[in-house]
Amino acid sequence: MMVLKCKNCGGNVEVMQNGAIGMCESCGCTMTLPKIDDEHRAEMFNRGNHFRRQGEFDKALAVYEQIVFGDNSDAEAHWCCTLCRFGIEYVEDPETLEWIPTCHRASYDNILQDIDYLAAIENSQGIIKKHYQREARRIFEVQKSILATSNNEDPFDIFICYKESEEDGTRTRDSVIAQDIYYQLTDKGHRVFFARITLEDKAGTEYEPYIFSALNSAKVMVVVGTSAEHLESVWVKNEWSRYLSLMRKDRTKLMIPCYKDMDPYDLPEALSILQSYDMNKIGFIQDLLHGIEKVTSYAEEKQSPVQAETTVQVSVENQIEPLIQRIHIFLDGKEWTKADEYCEKVLDLKPDCAEVYFLKILVDEKTRNMEELLAGKNTGFRTNKNYNRLLQFDKDREISRKLQEHIKKIDELEIKRRQEAEAEQRRVESEILNEKNKYNALEHQIKLLAAKLEASLKYQDLKNSCARQFEKFDDKLEELKEAQQKYEKIKGPFSGKQKEKIQSEIIELEETIAIERPFIEQYQKDLASYHNIVGEEINEQLITGIQQNIDDLMTELKEAETSYRRVLSKYNRPVPPNVVAGPYNRFLNKLEKRSSLKLLKNNLANYDIPLKVRNIVDSYCKMELYSSNQMKECIAALKKIKDDYTVYIYNWDSVEV
Repeated sequence: MMVLKCKNCGGNVEVMQNGAIGMCESCGCTMTLPKIDDEHRAEMFNRGNHFRRQGEFDKALAVYEQIVFGDNSDAEAHWCCTLCRFGIEYVEDPETLEWIPTCHRASYDNILQDIDYLAAIENSQGIIKKHYQREARRIFEVQKSILATSNNEDPFDIFICYKESEEDGTRTRDSVIAQDIYYQLTDKGHRVFFARITLEDKAGTEYEPYIFSALNSAKVMVVVGTSAEHLESVWVKNEWSRYLSLMRKDRTKLMIPCYKDMDPYDLPEALSILQSYDMNKIGFIQDLLHGIEKVTSYAEEKQSPVQAETTVQVSVENQIEPLIQRIHIFLDGKEWTKADEYCEKVLDLKPDCAEVYFLKILVDEKTRNMEELLAGKNTGFRTNKNYNRLLQFDKDREISRKLQEHIKKIDELEIKRRQEAEAEQRRVESEILNEKNKYNALEHQIKLLAAKLEASLKYQDLKNSCARQFEKFDDKLEELKEAQQKYEKIKGPFSGKQKEKIQSEIIELEETIAIERPFIEQYQKDLASYHNIVGEEINEQLITGIQQNIDDLMTELKEAETSYRRVLSKYNRPVPPNVVAGPYNRFLNKLEKRSSLKLLKNNLANYDIPLKVRNIVDSYCKMELYSSNQMKECIAALKKIKDDYTVYIYNWDSVEV
């Protein structure tokens, strides 16, 4: 049976309206469906939808294009090609519960003019066609919003592509290496897009406009990787594959793969054809910086004016000097609004004035000077757009170097703090684990000894209770043997009647033995079973020795439990209830709801409960009073042994009373 999967959540889709429309059984979304006439085609659509939901848009596009190649009139296949080309993922709005489109591959191309979208419209009709048109308009509005945001962003020189986090959420080595490269490049005056820093003040749903802007403006992409898996991960590949597409249109763009602790032949095929750098080699960073400088300096030369208007520059400098003095006066007086107004006046005259961008940072941070800005551990200004412009225009690097050194120092202190915190966490976990293991080891020893003691006691109890039966059974065997011998010896004229009498005795003895033999054999099996558990000769000396060992271990266990609980409380961890007595206490709570001691005894007969508990119940039942007070006295006697080995050797939660 062909089963289609939901394009949004992956749940099973219930087909409606002649197979053109379906509804997801999981998320309740109504969606258009492809033309399905065999299981192979359905599986291809499911595979393509799976790749698209995982963000692997190139793989998904390849699957859908294969479907289109087989049937160019399939509107749904064309529509899915469009979704992949623009990186569309549908995400559920937690407030409205509506599935809304989000774009992971923004483009200047208009989705309403996309060739596959137009093919989908051409090959559909009715509500299907209206659905495609409505969704395309929604995506077009998302596109406009992304482009509007990205157009307000300043251009970047370099884009660093890397994997930030492992699957468990920890930071990757790639991220640490990429941050070192980031600092090296910014020290050289480059404006660098590094997601960990550039996007740290952006919400996750807002990343795409900034990534799109950076990809389009950056002249160089540095791809950092320490494993093929990291380089092939969904969002890393999404970035470098999009940049490769931009390189095909703009020959001035350059991509530089940088790898470490991996074979260059393990690079993705699309990257392996590019000149790459081994980060393990001495001088790697100098080679990388030299290669980037050649590209960026060439771009700057193309964009720089042919002649410098020296006279105009001198005039501008003379105009802005008094304005900057006024800004400092306003800052000293904490007149932030006026200071910002005069900053804008200077920038109207000289848009690339690095000093004023620094003064605007002071205004934004409500600080009067460099000393106040760098006091404490403040690095919030790194996300300020004026900081990025300062890095871009500060040619002598005097101001930006101080800020970057401060940021680097605070980052190093934060890394050290985190490392110390992680080391302390590991020490705490180790201390807790040691106490827990000590407790578990003692508990395990007691359980083994308790099982051995219980088997020894049951062995002796059964042996004592069956001793008389064994003796009688042996007597019967001896009587049978004597009767058979006597029968053989009888001779003479009156032997017939004697033989008849003896033969009757033999038959009676054989019948009695046949009845008793299964019970005797079962007793013997039980004894052998208990003996096998113990593994040695069972006697009073052995039982006394086991009991003494258990008593000693119980003392150690209570000390270990106290120590374990103390450690948990010390580090504010939840303290578990008494593991040992817990099930037995629940068993006692069940007994308190019962009133009949006789019925209790009959119930317990169905369970192979420990001998000590059974003997206590039996002892109160022998009084033959069966009163409610007697039941309370029996429970009180059972409570007295809650710290005994008995509580270790039985699953008390399984006893229904």
